[in-house]
Amino acid sequence: MSNLVWAHERLFFNNEAYFDSMLSAIDSAKTCVEFEMYIFNADELGRLFESHLEKAARRGVNVRLLIDGIGALSWLGTWNKSLRQSGVQIRIWNPIYSGPFWSGIIRTIRRKGLSRFFFHVNRRTHRKYLIIDKNLAFVGSQNVSELHDRRLVGNEAWRDIGIELKGDAVKYLTQAFEFAWDRSYTPEGKRKWFKRKRAPRINEQSLVRLNVTPWLRRKFWRDLIRRINSAEKRVWITTPYLAPARFFVRALNNASRRGADVRVLLPARSDVFFMRWVGSWFAHALVRNGVRVFEFQPHFIHAKSIIIDDWAIVGTSNLNIRSLMHDLEVDIVVTGKEPRLELMRQFEDNIQISKELNLRTMSERIWMSRLGRVISAVFKYWV
Repeated sequence: MSNLVWAHERLFFNNEAYFDSMLSAIDSAKTCVEFEMYIFNADELGRLFESHLEKAARRGVNVRLLIDGIGALSWLGTWNKSLRQSGVQIRIWNPIYSGPFWSGIIRTIRRKGLSRFFFHVNRRTHRKYLIIDKNLAFVGSQNVSELHDRRLVGNEAWRDIGIELKGDAVKYLTQAFEFAWDRSYTPEGKRKWFKRKRAPRINEQSLVRLNVTPWLRRKFWRDLIRRINSAEKRVWITTPYLAPARFFVRALNNASRRGADVRVLLPARSDVFFMRWVGSWFAHALVRNGVRVFEFQPHFIHAKSIIIDDWAIVGTSNLNIRSLMHDLEVDIVVTGKEPRLELMRQFEDNIQISKELNLRTMSERIWMSRLGRVISAVFKYWV
C-alpha cells in the first residue's frame, strides 16, 4: 500500500465509540501496545484503561505507557502500582519535579533557575495516540478523561474527532513514540538513556505530520500556509483555542479576500476561562476581513481539524503559539474520499448548531477583545 494512502481509515465523532474501539484493540493486541497521552486522569475512564493495559501485559504483550508530566500530574500521585507489577512500562515526558510536590518544585527551580524552569515547564507532549502491534493506530483530540465520555458526564461531554488507521505510515507514529520514550523519565525520576533514536524522516507528502524537531515544525507550518494561500474553494477550521501567529491570521484573511469560503469554528464555552477573551481578539481580526467565525453552542468543542479544498487533517494541534513552538503534536492527513466528505458533513452539522459572530457582536465585546489582546501579547508563549 502506498505511503500516500491509508490502507484503512475510520473517523470517530462519537467519543464513546472511539474509546470502546481503543479498548477492544488493546484486548486484541498480540505483540505490543504503545500509548502516548497528554492527560491521563485518575477517574473512572482512566481506571478502565489501566485495567485493559494491565490485562494485556499479563498475557505477555509488551505494553508501554508514555504520559505528560503536567497533563497526567494528578494520575501520577494515585496510579495503581499493580499496573507496573503486571509488566506495564511507564515513562513520563518532561516531569516538572521529583519528590514531594512543593519541595520538588523548589528543588527544580534552584537547579535550573527561574527562567529556565518556566521554559522547562512549557515543553509538553500534547499528543494523544495509541499504536497496536505497529500496524494499527488511533489518533485524536480525546484525552483519557471522563470529561470526553457522555456515559460518565452526560451531555456536557466534550466534542472531539478521532481517527483509526492502518497503513505503511503508522511506522512514523512508532518512530515518534520511540523518539519521545528514549527522552523520558521513569516514575522514580530517572532518565534511562539507551541508543538514541533518530527523529522520524518525513516530508510534506507524509500522511503523519509531526513536530519533534524545529525543522519539522517550520516545514509543516509553511506547508499549511502554502495550502491556505492556494485555496480555491474552502478553508474550514475547527479549533478549541484560537491564538495563532500573525502570519496565520494574514493567510486566512487573504484567502477570504480572494473569494474562498473561510470559516472558523470555536467553542462558545472553554475549559480555560481566558481563552474566550483571547479568541475574541483574533476573531475580530478575522471577521472584519470577511472570514466567517462561529461559536459552537451546545457544549465545549475540543476537536481539531482543518479542511482546505479537498485536503484535510485531524489530530492534536491547536491554533496557538504553544502548538506552534513548544508542544509535541501529531496530525493525520485524511486520504479517503468518503472520510473527507464525512468530515465536511460533520463540520456543516456543527455550524448549524453554532452562532455566527459579526462586527456588531464583536463591537459589543470590545472590552473582551482588548483584554484578550493584552493576554495574548504578554502570555503568548503559554497560551
